Amino acid sequence: MSVKLECKNGVYAFDPRALYREGGSSFVYKGLNIQTREEVVVKVLKREFASNPMYVARAHRESQIKLVHDNIVEVYDFLKKGKLIHVVTKFIPGKNVQEIIDANNKEGKKMQPARAIQIAKEALAGLEVLHSQYRAVIHRDIKPSNIIVDNHTGIAKIFDFSVSKIVGESTGDDRKLTGIAMQIGTPAYLSPEQAAADNDRINESTDTWAIGLTLYEMLTGHLPFAGSSLHPHQALLSKPLPTHPAIPKPLYEVIRKSVSVEQSDRYQSCREFIKALGNLSQKSSKSKTVPDWIKNPAIGVSVVLVLVIIVLILMITDVI
Repeated sequence: MSVKLECKNGVYAFDPRALYREGGSSFVYKGLNIQTREEVVVKVLKREFASNPMYVARAHRESQIKLVHDNIVEVYDFLKKGKLIHVVTKFIPGKNVQEIIDANNKEGKKMQPARAIQIAKEALAGLEVLHSQYRAVIHRDIKPSNIIVDNHTGIAKIFDFSVSKIVGESTGDDRKLTGIAMQIGTPAYLSPEQAAADNDRINESTDTWAIGLTLYEMLTGHLPFAGSSLHPHQALLSKPLPTHPAIPKPLYEVIRKSVSVEQSDRYQSCREFIKALGNLSQKSSKSKTVPDWIKNPAIGVSVVLVLVIIVLILMITDVI
């Protein structure tokens, strides 16, 4: 049994019996663009949410963010059919970052810093496009499960723009998504300004905060202060960001800055954050080109002595 959706930008079909994924408020199916034969994702709000104006507004908001970029999952269409709400997006074959972290934890592995940095930089590149629109868009719900890594290309892409904030929109329009004085986002990844429901202070640094936490989790397998009853935004009010053996000191400093409680102390743009991560990569690359015997004086002296002895032996052999 196939359901046909005739939308503004295409005609799609999907089988409602073949569930692909399930989210908190929606069922997700793989579908097909009948005209182009391209695989798509069809997200259908669960019935209990489809009758809630706030969740309908969120689905509609997601469909408004139509951007084409390597690090953004493209949104194609929105359709209300009867009492059901549908959002159609590009299909990306792959796992989201939370699934990758969970698999690593199950196998007792940690993500290599270079790979975690690359994923963070790509997610930041997608966010930079959102932030640089004529009316900037703040995602407000960046977390590992909202970043997917393409199986074919290895490229990370951000998705799920249902609670995104368009800077400059009316308070009334934003409240359709948020309600009055509600926290927006996932509690564990909230920035202090989100936790305070201070929407006037939400800006680019709100998203870079969440990338910092995501980067920490990719490296360690867990969020900062794991096991505590406090979320990071609460614990960081009185405690420093925990160090971890899996996080090199220079990278720790970059993450620490990104999750500063004071917004003015964080990276003020994705470009600034990307640059800081890029500088780390360059330093790491340069250090790898320097032999260990040059960086370590004790090893250097030993190497020189061995070379001198070899030369002397060769000289004595020639004389004999």
